[in-house]
Amino acid sequence: MSSKHDREPMTIAQIAELLGVPRQSAQHWHASGALTEVGEQLNPGQRPAQYARATAIAFGKALGYLDGHGQRVEGFDARGKKLPPAPTYSPATGKRRYYLNHVADVHGVTLDAVKTWYHRTRVMPAPDEHDELGRPTWYLTTLRKFAKDKNKNFHPDAY
Repeated sequence: MSSKHDREPMTIAQIAELLGVPRQSAQHWHASGALTEVGEQLNPGQRPAQYARATAIAFGKALGYLDGHGQRVEGFDARGKKLPPAPTYSPATGKRRYYLNHVADVHGVTLDAVKTWYHRTRVMPAPDEHDELGRPTWYLTTLRKFAKDKNKNFHPDAY
């Protein structure tokens, strides 16, 4: 159920503050259209750009900056250089998305090893989708099959 607070307009600077990122990151998400993948701009073509608070929160959750309760995830790199410590949910499908670092955890290898697997298409399955920043993600069913093929178990409850 939507509340008046969810529809409250937020500027790019306010979104950056909410997510704990530099203003330039939020501006880039606005300019690239990444924010509009989650919700519409409230004032298209006008400055300052504004989005509903619910859009900012959904975007933050989708990228792993915010947890399921809309609170900032501690220890997450504010520059967005690191992958989310916990899986995120796709705003488009509602499915839980796992990143390269989760694959590395399951297989007990380094993130660099998994990145090498990813670039060798015969080793790693193709991503199920890419997140709003273009990072590859996989769904649970894909990772379970991949883990089984490697004689490993993928436990989603570990996250």
